[in-house]
Amino acid sequence: MITFAPLYLVPSRNVRCTNEVAPLTLLHGDTHLMEDLSGFAFRISPDSFFQVNSQAASILYETALKLANLTYTTTLLDVCCGTGTIGILASRYVRGVVGIDIVRDAVKDAEHNATLNHVSNAEFISGRAEKVVPEVIRGLGMSSEIVAVVNPGRSGLHESVIHALCETKQIQQLIYISCKADNANTLQNFVQLCHEGNFTLRKVSPVDLFPHTTHTELVLLFKR
Repeated sequence: MITFAPLYLVPSRNVRCTNEVAPLTLLHGDTHLMEDLSGFAFRISPDSFFQVNSQAASILYETALKLANLTYTTTLLDVCCGTGTIGILASRYVRGVVGIDIVRDAVKDAEHNATLNHVSNAEFISGRAEKVVPEVIRGLGMSSEIVAVVNPGRSGLHESVIHALCETKQIQQLIYISCKADNANTLQNFVQLCHEGNFTLRKVSPVDLFPHTTHTELVLLFKR
């Protein structure tokens, strides 16, 4: 017997569209999926990003947080936060978390997931990272110790986001999680971090999220 939880219909001429372009129609089941990761529960909307291999994703995120060397005086800037996975996992180690994502439903999920997991030191903001990141950094003030974790899609980050991160001197460590490190724009992100921001690539840790394929996620540690 095949079960669906949930099942949506997406009438569209394209291979993939967002809910705003091609509205979803719920045919069966609940409106959201629920997933456990590293002992935390996460609600996932149809348009929200969540790693499909949750066991390997747990290793990926714990690897990133270990490299970040977080402390209780740290504010974690979680760029492209999705449903809040990294920020919520990190919340127990830091003073506060600020997560940013362009997908409004993902941010709603992140806020719900923070409440669901009794996380009170995390804030999530919906918007384009190139616009929101500078505003968030100005709001944190010059006295904050900030560690940035960026987890963009295959095309990497907009150069203005990298510029804002480079200009923020409180950021002495940056974790870049890349699903396609050989993408031209992603490589340009790395060059910009090192050239403009005076970061140095200190360590790269591969995590095999998709066994028996050619794809490997990379966790890169940049330090000033």
